[in-house]
Amino acid sequence: MTVRYVKALKKGGPLAYYRRIPEVLRPYYEGKQFRRISLGTQDLSVAAPKAAKLAAEDDALSASMRSEEGKQARLTTPKVREAANALIAALGLSRGALLRRDPLMHGPDAGEVFDDYLERRHGIAWAELRHDSRMLPEAHKAFWSPIEHEACPHP
Repeated sequence: MTVRYVKALKKGGPLAYYRRIPEVLRPYYEGKQFRRISLGTQDLSVAAPKAAKLAAEDDALSASMRSEEGKQARLTTPKVREAANALIAALGLSRGALLRRDPLMHGPDAGEVFDDYLERRHGIAWAELRHDSRMLPEAHKAFWSPIEHEACPHP
């Protein structure tokens, strides 16, 4: 019996869901080429429905992320969202802080904190682009990783 996306990764070990990640979606999966998820069983009749469920979820997410609506909404994976939340916390910010402006300036400006992070991460190229008044905001965001896009959901 052959089942799509089910593979024994280790002899005698549990079967796994094993699927190639399309190149266009790899940035959302930390650049990985394949998804490998243990199905927790060596029994193919138990593994097959689990793999089919994972495949259906992947297909739906992939279609959503590739759709025009998905691109406009900047859909993302749960793993990217988790990493973005970790980045926000590491910067000492709270979720949504980059969308709010504090007129009384209680603490550091979230936008400046994020900009400082981007300058440290991307170096002089980011600083030059960021301060070039001729550049559109879209050019700035071309530098950003999916995690940075998720952390700073500016329209």
